Amino acid sequence: MAYFFSFWEFPQFHWDHAVIPDALFALKCPERCTFVMEYDRGNETREQLSRKFLAYGAGLSSFLFDAVMLVTDTPERLETVRHHLRHRLVSVRLLGATLSAIKTIGVHAVEFQDIRATSERTTLLAELRESIS
Repeated sequence: MAYFFSFWEFPQFHWDHAVIPDALFALKCPERCTFVMEYDRGNETREQLSRKFLAYGAGLSSFLFDAVMLVTDTPERLETVRHHLRHRLVSVRLLGATLSAIKTIGVHAVEFQDIRATSERTTLLAELRESIS
């Protein structure tokens, strides 16, 4: 882990973007990959999440990132969000996994779902930098 900041720490960086992620972090995988993270507990509607992801796609002017990581409590919720976003014009790389998978095998070993893909495509974080280049 290169760094991790939770949303409540953003004011120290003068965060002035309309969208506020749950966390920002960077991992060494093997090069540094920077992520915006949304932890979805099912409190937001699919449409609210869609608007957030569209805003990320428009960019965060002073913060460059490689992907948005969506972490859900259940596989069913991840699939529901994935199905909903499949036909949206979200231009950002969107990866999803469940919290239990990350806790069980670790963030570097989890096969993240490519949420925008029409097939069941997955990627490891170590492969992410290669696929972006």
